[in-house]
Amino acid sequence: LADMMEAVMNFLAIIIMAIILVFSVMASQFESFKSPFIIMFTIPLSFIGVVTIYGLTGSRFNLITVMGVLTLVGTIVNNGIVLIDQINILRKRGRTLDDACAEAAGNRLRPILMSTLTTVFSLIPMAFFPGEGSESMQPIGLTIFGGMTFGSLMTLFLMPLIYNLFNRGDEKRRIAELALIEAENAKKF
Repeated sequence: LADMMEAVMNFLAIIIMAIILVFSVMASQFESFKSPFIIMFTIPLSFIGVVTIYGLTGSRFNLITVMGVLTLVGTIVNNGIVLIDQINILRKRGRTLDDACAEAAGNRLRPILMSTLTTVFSLIPMAFFPGEGSESMQPIGLTIFGGMTFGSLMTLFLMPLIYNLFNRGDEKRRIAELALIEAENAKKF
């Protein structure tokens, strides 16, 4: 039992390091701490899917589950990156915050669903029909299946809302700056 607890603690430390590394890479790419923070919301949301699938199947969490969670952390953020990047591109093109969030969710719906469904469908045999000798790998399949399914749906529906809430202040400042510029231009003519 002590060895198992130590192994779980080591894996949790690895998962935390993975989250920090993923956050660092995203922060450097987005040149912002806000966007990676918003994307990181998909990780706890995906854990809801993991707990749900384990509850529905009556499976137990074990050390292999933790390895599945580690894999899930790396894969679940991809959908968030795709969505947030599209929102940022649309905002740079002059779309309002609300329009950019709605349009990006619509534009990225199909690619996110396609990548999620291919991953989830490919995991069905491993997660639900383990063969002889592969029972030990079933927790990885269940973990990624449940986490990707729920996390991706939440990415599509909840992440634009979270992005919108976190960027309301920036939008108000942007509108105020545009109004000030227009007022100054009107004075010149």
